[in-house]
Amino acid sequence: MDQCGMFMRVLQLDAEFNKVQKAFVYGASKSERFDVVKSVKFQLRFSHLSIGEEKPTIVLLSCHGEDADGPDGAGLYISNVGSGFIDDDTLLHTILSSNQEVDAPEKRIRLLVISACNSAELAKKFHLGGLFGGRQLQGIDFVIGHGVPVAEKSALGFSEALFNNLGLGKSLQTSFGNANIFSEEKVTRGFQLFGDDAFKFYLTPSVEAAESVKRRILFGVSQDNTGAFQARDAELEKLREWAKDGGATSKNRMLVHGLGGMGKTTLGKMFAAWAAADGVKEAVLFLSLTDGSCMGVYSELAEALGAKRDSGFQEMKEEDLRALVHRLLASEEWKGRWMVVLDDLPDPQEERASWIAKDFPFGCGKTLVTSRSPGWAEEGGAGKWEKLALQGMTEL
Repeated sequence: MDQCGMFMRVLQLDAEFNKVQKAFVYGASKSERFDVVKSVKFQLRFSHLSIGEEKPTIVLLSCHGEDADGPDGAGLYISNVGSGFIDDDTLLHTILSSNQEVDAPEKRIRLLVISACNSAELAKKFHLGGLFGGRQLQGIDFVIGHGVPVAEKSALGFSEALFNNLGLGKSLQTSFGNANIFSEEKVTRGFQLFGDDAFKFYLTPSVEAAESVKRRILFGVSQDNTGAFQARDAELEKLREWAKDGGATSKNRMLVHGLGGMGKTTLGKMFAAWAAADGVKEAVLFLSLTDGSCMGVYSELAEALGAKRDSGFQEMKEEDLRALVHRLLASEEWKGRWMVVLDDLPDPQEERASWIAKDFPFGCGKTLVTSRSPGWAEEGGAGKWEKLALQGMTEL
């Protein structure tokens, strides 16, 4: 939330709520186990009752925050509390006391996420507990806060990824690590997690989500590639938006083109690693087909997609192996559940790339092509592709 008027604050909170709810429900599949409840206005006299009635496992506080040296005040900015800022002790007493009064410990808040600037010290106090309002109060097992001012895009990306990963049944430690990919600040001074053994905290997703996690495939690239590239924030954000656009008018093909040395491959690897960490699709594939040959990579891919060894695919001719992999990608089991980066493709008119343009099942998943040739945007008919032209870059 910002300080530009209640209407805008409500809109921004609605936007964050919708992103978090969508990410969490996506991760948790269609499980009735999880409910996401929103409160637009924070009111101290109601927060005590709300925690007692709802008995939430996780609380996300999303607002503006200032440190002690801030020009307007210090603490979290809550519009209907006096001058707007609520002092730490009052907030700590309100939430910790109401949490402690929940009779069953297993129904108390286990995770508090403070999505606000300069909130790391407050997060630490929430975790440690102490004497607040004249009462000794227990801390919360796990608390996340931010050590410096945080950009809205970074905060939203972090929350979206964190709850998506938690919804998939991943541990808090893993979810926090994956979500930090989206933090534009240095991790050590950005989002900070307080609490021991965070790998033991996890939520139980639905059967559908659990089965989806078991099938997850990251092929041809490592998640280490998420931090390999720092100079393409705008381009990476455009690819993320494209990857998550599932609307009726969305395009399943994206072309990233530019001269050699512009960073197409590095961008493609970073995008693939992000897509896998965020759970955008069940299978995220990075295929290097520069010379047009696919024997080695397709043989490994066939096995990853479930081809049985006794089917003899290891001894197949190249065109038969291609047909097998393409059938798997177009099958009911995998159709619509994969995303692929086809890296450094030659011009589609070249003989070594013609089979890709002709036979690859572009319509059965999301496909990103990196190439020096803009000609790929004409394949399959007009209007089939989104395009992203790279002009220049800095490799780190």
